[in-house]
Amino acid sequence: MKPRVLLLNPPGSYPYTRDYFCSKVAKTLYVEHPIDLVVLSGVLWQEAEIRVLDAILRRLSPAEALDECAAFRPEVVFFLTGSASAWEDFPFLEKLKAKTSARLYGLGDILRSERVVERLPWLDGALLDFMSDDALHLVRGEDTELQNAIVRSPRIRKFFRAARGECRIPVPRHESFIDKRYSFPFVRQLPFASVMTDFGCPYSCAFCVNGTLGYKTRPVENVKEELEYLKQLGVKELFLRDETFGVPRPRAQTLAEALAEFSWTCFSRADVLDAAFLKLIRDCGCHTVIVGVETGTAPSLREHKNLSLERVRECFADARALGLETVGTFILGLPGEDRAAAERTIEAAVSLGCDYASFNVFVPRADTPLSNGEWRGEIWDQSGILGARANGILSAEEIRALRKRAARRFYLRPGYLIGRLRATRLRNMGLALRNGIRLVRTLL
Repeated sequence: MKPRVLLLNPPGSYPYTRDYFCSKVAKTLYVEHPIDLVVLSGVLWQEAEIRVLDAILRRLSPAEALDECAAFRPEVVFFLTGSASAWEDFPFLEKLKAKTSARLYGLGDILRSERVVERLPWLDGALLDFMSDDALHLVRGEDTELQNAIVRSPRIRKFFRAARGECRIPVPRHESFIDKRYSFPFVRQLPFASVMTDFGCPYSCAFCVNGTLGYKTRPVENVKEELEYLKQLGVKELFLRDETFGVPRPRAQTLAEALAEFSWTCFSRADVLDAAFLKLIRDCGCHTVIVGVETGTAPSLREHKNLSLERVRECFADARALGLETVGTFILGLPGEDRAAAERTIEAAVSLGCDYASFNVFVPRADTPLSNGEWRGEIWDQSGILGARANGILSAEEIRALRKRAARRFYLRPGYLIGRLRATRLRNMGLALRNGIRLVRTLL
């Protein structure tokens, strides 16, 4: 018989997003696909009986989630966690271990350290690369072939090899994740699907974990197999989860052409999105680009992202001229930045003309240049809703207050509100209003 494997997004008191080695509380009414579990569903399905339990999506209480987990009688559980939610994840998972005796393997920003794993006696290990065969080896109880994992038995051992080259993955079982309760502010049709065509990032931003993972790409033909499968499921809208879509350019152009039958959103960088490439992806169905700006202070931007403000402004202007919607992401409280730097970041968000802005607070990520030590149980929530982290100049409360001020300054401008009402499609009006109400509540 096939082993029973549970893919678990644990319950929580808040609408957590825990995936791809990051964690936060959603600022508005959306629940993203847990992309780690989406990919693992394809990696494992041929050799295991898989059950997906997304307790955040279904708004299950810990007791309800525990009962459902136990009813499946899993032998292995792959679960998500993170610095924002570990304070309630770990007590739940300890109870799950006691009730099922399943082997528990975690994925999350805080589980990349052997010392953290060692402090959790109920934890059997951590998976450091979900786009690999390591999950299969863990299910089989094999450890001789592991490349990116931490295991407890017979002692704590860490295997890590930076991603590189190409990797093929089995097509994820998207049917387990096609649910209209999954949503994202920028998607235009529900249900939608989330797709990854690479793992890691070729860039090394000082605050981001993805550049520490290495970088590997899926062959275009492998991605096309997944796109064909999604078409068979009737999916028309995609959220492309690559950290930097557009590199390498020839591959990205071929992928964009393959995506032309879908409507889609992607992440990228300002120095990747030149006018010609923006036009190509627009013509191939992309309607929204999410661009990491992070700071409005030119020296800090050069230091942390090797990027210029001039290039950022050109990117947003080019996208706007082509009719693409833009989302700028920003970080307040970066090490060394004071209140004046935060104010420059806020004003940059306004002056760039973004359609949307996501204001976050700095939290250290394991193994990054700005990690500044190991996680020791603190609540680090990059959304800033549960708390922030002092940066040596600004206190945690000052940083949280600046995040609220940034969102008010950006979203409560009369001209902006009128423009968004005019641009919002009638069928999306209800969701837009609900998201707006939640956003305002988080700012009060």
